[in-house]
Amino acid sequence: MSSTTDNPALADTTRLDQFDLNPRQRAFVLTYLADPNAKKAAIDAGYAEGSA
Repeated sequence: MSSTTDNPALADTTRLDQFDLNPRQRAFVLTYLADPNAKKAAIDAGYAEGSA
């Protein structure tokens, strides 16, 4: 996975504050931006593997 300094989309996450995301949703977004694999991002964010 890329570090946050390698990905400009992750440098400033304050834009996510405008959305009413719960912690798991926020983790999914940040993980997906770092590595755009939706299934892996969902599992890494804490979603069940069957629903990812």
